[in-house]
Amino acid sequence: MVERTDSGGHLYTPVTGQDYTPFIDESNFIRMNLSNGSPSYLSRSMNRTDNYQINFTASYSRTFGLHSMSGMFAIERSEAESEYLIGQVTYPTELTSGQSNLVGEDSQQTTTFTRNESGTLSYIGRVNYTYNDRYLLEFLLRSDSSTKFAPENYWGTFPSVSAGWIISQESWMESAKWVDYLKVRGSFGLTGRDNTTPWQWLQTYSASNGKGPVFGENTDASSMITMDNNNAAVNRSVRWDKSYKANFGIDFNTLNNRLSLNLDAYYV
Repeated sequence: MVERTDSGGHLYTPVTGQDYTPFIDESNFIRMNLSNGSPSYLSRSMNRTDNYQINFTASYSRTFGLHSMSGMFAIERSEAESEYLIGQVTYPTELTSGQSNLVGEDSQQTTTFTRNESGTLSYIGRVNYTYNDRYLLEFLLRSDSSTKFAPENYWGTFPSVSAGWIISQESWMESAKWVDYLKVRGSFGLTGRDNTTPWQWLQTYSASNGKGPVFGENTDASSMITMDNNNAAVNRSVRWDKSYKANFGIDFNTLNNRLSLNLDAYYV
């Protein structure tokens, strides 16, 4: 076997037992697989996936007297695209170099390619307020969209609120020397997930033999194109999976902060 030192790899690659990876070594495609089975065939496949994530965040804080306020606004956007391509020819010649034109007279060629895309967009706002370092309040609002749903159901709104009281900061707690820190807190909010099969709101089809409606005017059985419903029940009402969540907790420190205790109760 003759070896090459450039990115092309081997000048000649046997049909059996090795990967055939010529000119795409520097690309973002996966390796192309070369096989020789029974019946003999050559196949090449390429798979490409691109993911984009964009985040923007702005924050603000200010203290005036006994009051402290802060805020945050964020935008999150993500997109994903994927493409898949596979080609196959049967009965390659014994001296094949992995090219589709070096095949026998009875060879058959097939090509399959698919493309998928998805995206999400979120707006997030949060406001925090503190009075005299002991009364705490936070309000958060998310507005999320996902291409998994029909356009009229893209968006979902998810608010949440939380509050806290640092009891150990109260003047009437000064006599309790054994209490270094005591806080009670609670939160309640609505969350959402887009954990569902995408494109349920569209009618999709797949090719089959002798089933479903016929497309085209040629009724010759050898060239007839028939289709099956991939999803017989189109559902445009699919929406965000929403759930309410609540939390109540107590934080307690004693023995000069050498011992701490945290108690939490959740509703999900």
